[in-house]
Amino acid sequence: MQRLAILHLTREFPDAVTGGIEQSIAIAAQSQPNTSHTVLCLGSRGQAMRSHVERVRVWRVEPMGSAKFFPLSIRWFALFRRLVQSADVVHVHAPFPLGELTSRMTSTPVVCTYHADLDGYYGIGRLYWMLQRRWLQGVGAVIATSEHYDASSPVLSRLPSARDIIPFGLPPTDHSPVRPPDEMPEVFFLFLGSLRWYKGLDTLITAAKQTGLPLVVAGDGDFRHLVETEDHPIYWLGQVSDAQRAWLLMKARALILPSTSRAEAFGLVLLESMRAGKPAICTRLGTATDWLVQDEQTGLVVDPGDAEGLAQAMQRLWSDEGLVSELGDQAAQRFQSQFESRRYAEALTAVYERVAR
Repeated sequence: MQRLAILHLTREFPDAVTGGIEQSIAIAAQSQPNTSHTVLCLGSRGQAMRSHVERVRVWRVEPMGSAKFFPLSIRWFALFRRLVQSADVVHVHAPFPLGELTSRMTSTPVVCTYHADLDGYYGIGRLYWMLQRRWLQGVGAVIATSEHYDASSPVLSRLPSARDIIPFGLPPTDHSPVRPPDEMPEVFFLFLGSLRWYKGLDTLITAAKQTGLPLVVAGDGDFRHLVETEDHPIYWLGQVSDAQRAWLLMKARALILPSTSRAEAFGLVLLESMRAGKPAICTRLGTATDWLVQDEQTGLVVDPGDAEGLAQAMQRLWSDEGLVSELGDQAAQRFQSQFESRRYAEALTAVYERVAR
């Protein structure tokens, strides 16, 4: 089939690609040489309104304001009309009400990756779910990132048609490791990612203090205040480069992702730890997290918000090097057999081609 042009609609796409949605787009662009990827997203003051991020062309629009969680911008719709003229497929990354509404303005085929349920909006959230389900029934294809999330989502599970199940993937090799300049222990547990409300950082901090075991936190976000004033045994590095991420994963005892909400729908960082041959400790959310991390096989799974259970899992891995090696080896094997980016790109290409036809 001829070269495809994909127009992605998503909430944000910073030049420093750290979030799961942005990573999924960037990885697709790297792995699909015969497909062009353009992103239309929201921007903020101080950001460039146009940029190239790896193989992705990014257009940003700064909204004039917001009605609840619906940003307002006339320029957004004008720019969409212009960009969609050269697109073969519009790819909406949900939940994103503005993107979902915008996709109705074109006859170009629409694909939706359903990244997560909207969590924490109560009454208005239920109204949005109703409208979103109706919209999803009219798009060309709906992609769920795991069977676990597809079955447990109150939105996806009620759709009459089947979804395409396409788990994310990563390239088989990472960047050459570079040590961050910060001081830290030789061996440590690692939290890696954005510091957001649903990441369970308060639980993680409590568990680290209970055990006294060293914890390195690499990342930034709205909840940085939870870690920026902490000292031993917690070491906060802030945002790190891809090469520094690789070094931290290489040196870490294990990765910890203690999220507390279904907003943590997948957890790409878990694939990073698997690729590095490291076990992970994650929480039992019924999403992809406790599917990616197989309890007692590739890592350990604890209940969300359970600081005591998390502390026990940390102590267990700290004191048993044989278990760490066994779980890490099995994690690496699982990654190689199921989660390399080639598989992800091929499955996504098949959906694009089917919908474009």
